[in-house]
Amino acid sequence: MDLRRYLQELAVRSPASVERFTEAADWQRQPEAESAALADQERWPVLHWESPGSALAGVVTNLFADRARIAAWYGAEPWQVSPELRRRLHERAVPVEAVEASKAPVRQVVRQGSEVDLNAYQAPHHSVGEHTAITSALLIYRDPNDGAERICQQLALRTSPSTLALPLDHHSRLTLAADACRRRGEAIPAALWIGHHPAVLLAAACVGSEPQVWDRLGALVGEMFGVVDSLSAGAGLRVPAAAEMICEGSIDAAIGMVPGGFPAGNGFQALEGPALTMQVTHVSQRREALWCDAVPDQRDGYNAAGIPLEVALLETVGRQAPSLLNARVPWTAAGLHVYLQLEKPRKGEAREALLTAFAVDARIKHVFVVDDDVDIFDDREVLWALATRTQWERDAVVLPALRGSRLDTMADGAAAAKGGFDCTMPAGEAFSERNAVTHSVMSEVRLEDYIDAEHLRRIPVERQ
Repeated sequence: MDLRRYLQELAVRSPASVERFTEAADWQRQPEAESAALADQERWPVLHWESPGSALAGVVTNLFADRARIAAWYGAEPWQVSPELRRRLHERAVPVEAVEASKAPVRQVVRQGSEVDLNAYQAPHHSVGEHTAITSALLIYRDPNDGAERICQQLALRTSPSTLALPLDHHSRLTLAADACRRRGEAIPAALWIGHHPAVLLAAACVGSEPQVWDRLGALVGEMFGVVDSLSAGAGLRVPAAAEMICEGSIDAAIGMVPGGFPAGNGFQALEGPALTMQVTHVSQRREALWCDAVPDQRDGYNAAGIPLEVALLETVGRQAPSLLNARVPWTAAGLHVYLQLEKPRKGEAREALLTAFAVDARIKHVFVVDDDVDIFDDREVLWALATRTQWERDAVVLPALRGSRLDTMADGAAAAKGGFDCTMPAGEAFSERNAVTHSVMSEVRLEDYIDAEHLRRIPVERQ
């Protein structure tokens, strides 16, 4: 599995799903501008800019913008992506494959020491500040608290030819790892992973807190996963052999500050905030490396961050609320909302699911719990349930002083007030049935039998 092969296969299978650009591009702004213009038309193709012969062979973005495309990676329906990934998490782990450095694609070009120059890579900028924001990277590090390898999605800012700033959330596992290393006077061995088959990138974000992350990753992608010892830490830290690019080095455990102006991931520009500094000592890449980019504050970036959170919700909340069917982190709410869908919940179970969800991740600000007849992939359905199945003095829960997130611009530092809404029918009580055209009637009606196809195409489409 690799990115190049995926793009080739997608172009053959669905030519309209990939837009290739071969002319010189302004990579500072063009990727986000073009994806935004297409998003305004509700179009979500993968965008691929080619630049053969340069330090990067091209830039690829919008990989995660289409949930149907994501579903195809795992053989699932669009609304079953997260349940399918959760199911795979519980399958037998696939043993990792140790790849010799000479055979690892990511080792085709290696630069170290004074040869390292991150500024040589003309990547998309995504920032009103001076620092380029790397938006689709995964951080691999050795956690000092238990010695395990961890993987997490991590925004990085290119601050010099050999340093990266890693903005922190107050309660992230990386923050806790830095706290432990600072007490010991140690640095954190780390590698920033940029680019791979998108199914691998998304799956890796889902296994980051699991033990034996590489074996778990093999289970999620359905094949043995190849890793190679890192150049900076040897066998103490492993990296993907088929990645596009790896930046290796160590993270200074001292927490500093980073200027704002980069995308905060919530539709705003980040303010000055805490960050760690990573010293990059080695860069390795494919000979024709592609730079993977996730467009921030659009569906691409929100899906890439939201689907792993959905998997975590299914795993954690599902243990407390057995009636949990599905979870969604809607991109329309900047990753701050969660929808939980329950099937015939017991009395009190919806409330327990709601409360448990807040403990899963500090990013979660509002939780909506609905019945299984409400489509959580349609915001209008959830708003309908909120309007018709709640009495706020009974069904609204306000929880002050919970863990806050930098995504919540209204939070008071590391603490935030959060809210939950039980939008389910009263358990065990009679309640009005929904008024809707039945499936049997809908299945018998074909518009083409009553309205001419050409006339139907001329009827304007109204988005509301």
